[in-house]
Amino acid sequence: MRHGLDPSSVRLVAATAGIRHYVARGLEVDDLFEFTIDSGGRSASHGPRSTIRSHGARVGWTSTNGRRFAHGVVPDSVLAVRVGAVEAVLGENGFIAVGTAPGDVVVLTTADGERGVDLPSFRPRAPDPNASTPDKPGYSGMVEYAQSGRTHLEIDDLDDPSWRAKPSTFLRSANRPDVWTVGVVLLEGHRTGEWAFADLVVQRDKTASVTGVEFRGTTAFGRPDWPGFEDVEARPEPPAPLGDAIDSIIDGMAPLVPPPDHEDEPPSAAGSD
Repeated sequence: MRHGLDPSSVRLVAATAGIRHYVARGLEVDDLFEFTIDSGGRSASHGPRSTIRSHGARVGWTSTNGRRFAHGVVPDSVLAVRVGAVEAVLGENGFIAVGTAPGDVVVLTTADGERGVDLPSFRPRAPDPNASTPDKPGYSGMVEYAQSGRTHLEIDDLDDPSWRAKPSTFLRSANRPDVWTVGVVLLEGHRTGEWAFADLVVQRDKTASVTGVEFRGTTAFGRPDWPGFEDVEARPEPPAPLGDAIDSIIDGMAPLVPPPDHEDEPPSAAGSD
């Protein structure tokens, strides 16, 4: 399978309140990429265009600078979009609704009347006990990373310190480097609560267009026995490789100071992230 997008297909589909929403075709026939850019950061996702037919729209949410907004793609037949109590700004097949939250009902208006959008991914569900089980080394479930981000990951072996996994969606702050170290916590299965360090790597093609992100593990998942504040000097240091990873983060703090942000430019052959 080919990954990435067609830079020549990037186009602006909606804009409001300093937010710009772009879409682009992927290299696979059914792939559709979405990008949002505002003063607080940038986000990107990709998935099948067929979702627009099966569900009536593609819908996502982004949160930056303390505000949350819905964005998505709708077919030509849609005349208006309402998210919760907010009337969305509808552009060229794209919409933005500021001040909304995941779970808000999305209603589309067409010449035939109103219809709701089915959003199964936002329905509350209990944690999946089979995300990890004693009889398999891998994981398929939700994780939390960088203290506030959540996504679904598939990991082949939780005990492999060099594990890798790709999220289907991601949010990237404007000043983040292309490689930064994060903690990843398992949220489901029999190993719930175990965590590991990983480098979150922004992937680019030869034209510097962002094609996705990848978690590249630097430690295996586990439950390290951290020393308490009251006896930190009396207890041994955490064993490698977690100890080595922590040292590398501390030593690398200076290089990780966010660089000056570049002025946002409308995506062209370079794409957007």
